[in-house]
Amino acid sequence: MSPGFEIDDPAALSAHAGQVAGVAEGIREANTAGQQVGLGGVQAYGLLCSPLVIPALQVFQGQVDDLLQSASDLAGALSDGITRTITDYEDLERQLQTHFDTYGDPR
Repeated sequence: MSPGFEIDDPAALSAHAGQVAGVAEGIREANTAGQQVGLGGVQAYGLLCSPLVIPALQVFQGQVDDLLQSASDLAGALSDGITRTITDYEDLERQLQTHFDTYGDPR
């Protein structure tokens, strides 16, 4: 019989979940900061280039905003998933220990 799934150090895994949550927050902050930056207007690109460059950059900026939001959502979901895995694992370990204490270990 092979050993099953085991978390040797739940505290280390919990710390990792916190680090991933920190990455998600950093991405959210970068996205917010990026949304505050303007494209510079006509003065930045000149009178002739502005009608072409600004709309193209606005489309690109919108796609980058969406990408950063998606990355932030993914990192947040990953952090939540790790946290839930730890909680579920610890709950199952307690239930199994209670069962073994009551009925004995079948091995």
